[in-house]
Amino acid sequence: MSPLSRRYRWALWLILGMYWLMLLTATHLPPAELPKTHVSDKIEHFTAYGVLTFLLSLAIGQRNGRLPAAVITCAMVLTYGAIDELTQPPFGRSCDIHDWYADAAGAVTATLVVWMTARLLRRSSR
Repeated sequence: MSPLSRRYRWALWLILGMYWLMLLTATHLPPAELPKTHVSDKIEHFTAYGVLTFLLSLAIGQRNGRLPAAVITCAMVLTYGAIDELTQPPFGRSCDIHDWYADAAGAVTATLVVWMTARLLRRSSR
């Protein structure tokens, strides 16, 4: 692995870790402490978990277009989303299945985009 490639992978893991920590913090703040975005809560969930899935896919190297890697990445984010929802009530937040559905929609959408893009790039490089 080249030094540039090592730096790139390290930077991806750093960005992923910072984003995931920010997401964990934001989802466990009391509702009164959250900024008003004037965007639907479900769109926020969809976007946040889509970005999380995209970053995780890049960090673990899911650029080869293999379906099992895509499914595992998506399953990890779906599991985290469920745990995230279940741990919110002690912080004055609600555990809402519809929030998890939005998380899941974002994760599945990002997984499909990354997987299809990787397959197309792999096919065009042949």
